[in-house]
Order: sequence, then C-alpha cells, then structure tokens
Amino acid sequence: MRLDVSKVLKGIDGRDMTDATGAPATLGAVAVIALTGNYADEPQLAGEEKFARYELALRMVRGGVVELTVDQLAKIKALIGKGLGVAAVGAAWSAIEAGSQEVPGQASDGGVG
Repeated sequence: MRLDVSKVLKGIDGRDMTDATGAPATLGAVAVIALTGNYADEPQLAGEEKFARYELALRMVRGGVVELTVDQLAKIKALIGKGLGVAAVGAAWSAIEAGSQEVPGQASDGGVG
C-alpha cells in the first residue's frame, strides 16, 4: 500500500490541524508520535518490536509517499488509536482510509511487518 504521510490532517471543522507549536500536523508526524510512544499496557515490549516501530517512524519522518505492508499500516492505525485523542485519531484514520492505495502488480499483504 502507498500512503502520502506528508498530508496535512483536517480537523472536524475541515481546517488544517496544527501541532502544539503551530506547525501543520501531518499524518507522518502523528504516526511518529504514536509509533514512539510508551504505553501502560506494553510494559515489557520486546526490543525487536521497539526497533520495528523505530524503523517505521524513520520512514514517516522522511515524508512523501511511503510503501507499507497491510500489517505495517494496521500497526500504525492501532497505535494512533491507542495513543492519541479523538480528533487526531479521526483525522489520521480518515486520511489513511482515503489515501492508502495498492501498488499495481503487488500483493497488498506482501512483505515483513
């Protein structure tokens, strides 16, 4: 799946969302927050999973259109849902649903998550 993580998220009012500093809140920035968060229900998260999340976060920081497996996209969505508030979750999930597209000639479930 391909996803433009540079896309600025839209608020409930349809206006561009911003972060605490006033900068545009992009899908990638929100994903990085979620991927790098510490969660109470994951007190013993394995180093391998932490590193996988770190690598995904690096791809989000670079911006632009990124290619993700279905599992990676599901992980990003789940962590956004777990770590962020209602407005950010709604905006991010809407952007993911609207912007994810399969790469022609490639199975959507291929690759390592």
